[in-house]
Amino acid sequence: MSLFEKYKNLLDDYINHNMNNTTYFYTPNEYINKSNVLFPLVETHHLKEVLRLKVGDIITSVDGEGNYYQIQLIAFDKQAKGKILKTYSAIVEENYISIALGILKQKRFDWAIEKCAELGIREFFPLNTEYTLVKPHTSKIERWQRIAIAAMKQSKRAYLMKIHKPLTLDELLENNNYDLIIIAHSKSNENIKSLNILKNGKNGKNGKNGKNEKNVKKHILYIIGSEGGFSDYEIEISKKYNAHIISLGFYRLRSETAAIILAALLN
Repeated sequence: MSLFEKYKNLLDDYINHNMNNTTYFYTPNEYINKSNVLFPLVETHHLKEVLRLKVGDIITSVDGEGNYYQIQLIAFDKQAKGKILKTYSAIVEENYISIALGILKQKRFDWAIEKCAELGIREFFPLNTEYTLVKPHTSKIERWQRIAIAAMKQSKRAYLMKIHKPLTLDELLENNNYDLIIIAHSKSNENIKSLNILKNGKNGKNGKNGKNEKNVKKHILYIIGSEGGFSDYEIEISKKYNAHIISLGFYRLRSETAAIILAALLN
């Protein structure tokens, strides 16, 4: 068998495997030991009590770090156990996208987290802006991460969106290492169409030594405010970090809608 045929068969297996499996499970890397898997209690309950799966059944699991596993169930003790039959690596997105969203009321914020995870956003920052009205307890982070896990499995993704603790815009930008920062602001004269900056290098310009970096994977941060948007002070702060301030057009969008629009466009 030629090398081409070998990789073609592997790709066919990968496609068929992913198309034919409707339920995915989550096994963090610490639950995987060489060729065996130990499922967390919540996934064990789903396997045994909800889906009524049995020893010998074959399922698909992801580790949240870019890997798919085809697993045969071998035991149901307190925690389900499985044997890894095959491992696949996820297709890596062109860019690494992070989103910071002004904290909203629970249902709307939960929905935004779910959709961002489905769209392949890698990191999510709950943002406390000057106009944020909701101040959630830190215990909300666990709830938000559970939503992200469910969305990852539902959308058949292998990378888990990381949920950070709430922080201010100053805190977010102070410790950034982003190649491109984009802020949605209704008063900006720069339209969404200017996002052809994504084709260029660092912060939308040519890279070091004047070389174009368009073929280099970029870490992009997209920032959206809460219902009141951003204050003049926050916009001025963001400009110090070479952020691109853009408008999403004439019409006024809800914050969660704006998040989803650019999450889809950027990814």
